[in-house]
Amino acid sequence: MDEGPAAKSALAPWKVGVVFLVAVGLELSVAGILGVVCGAGAAARGEDPLSWIMSAPVIVVQVIAGSATLAALAVVVARLRRAGIRRSLALVAPRPMALAIAALGVLPLGILSDELTFVVGRAAPQLFDGFLLARFAESFSGASVPWFVALTAAISVGPALGEELLFRGLFLGALAARLPKGLAVALSAILFGAIHFDALQGLGALLIGLYLGFVVLATGSVWPAIAAHAINNLLCALFARFDPQGAGSAYETGHPLPLVAASAAAVAVIVVALVRMGPDREPGEAHSS
Repeated sequence: MDEGPAAKSALAPWKVGVVFLVAVGLELSVAGILGVVCGAGAAARGEDPLSWIMSAPVIVVQVIAGSATLAALAVVVARLRRAGIRRSLALVAPRPMALAIAALGVLPLGILSDELTFVVGRAAPQLFDGFLLARFAESFSGASVPWFVALTAAISVGPALGEELLFRGLFLGALAARLPKGLAVALSAILFGAIHFDALQGLGALLIGLYLGFVVLATGSVWPAIAAHAINNLLCALFARFDPQGAGSAYETGHPLPLVAASAAAVAVIVVALVRMGPDREPGEAHSS
């Protein structure tokens, strides 16, 4: 069977892997540079380096720098493909109703993500360490109001733009042009989970990545995924600020079964609604690269 124009011009799957490794290297470089700077500053003041690294100002800088790096990588690779950044990254305007429905889907999906982490954590507790999660919650709960606002804005907007442009814009578009759509969504979600460098966060990111990948293919646009991602991170920031003691409790105790069932039903309804609405343009056209 001959490949269509989109598949012939798309980034090959192995090249997606190469770009992912570049993204990992850039993320580690940003973290490493900040670690060295924080370590030097802490040593000069006789303080704990981890306290500096987990402080609100440093997290803001790291999130902005890391997100900008991923966004820039996606744009650079898309430009090198000479297929148009807007088309390559699925930066097309979605239906407003589709955007709203897709964004709301992360509310019940977050509960399912917690439950998945709880179940896997019970089966393999050695994979999880709540230390970093606790320090993350402390960064929000202990920050002054101005820094909490800055931290929340950075966490909500930065990764939503940088990660979605790379994983659901560039990667998913390239993979979907050459592979079955379900496999493309799964692979992009696996890469998305892997770049979180943490089993606890990565598992939840994997499930959310599957949903966001579906959203992009269903709507033909990356904007609903960006909105959903931003809302998910905003909720995490708010819970970390106003319920720091319970920030990781769901990972340890799970949710009541009726709530999990209702959340699964809500996600199913949202998926069906998005499928029936359909994209404004074919996914292959929106993702050609």
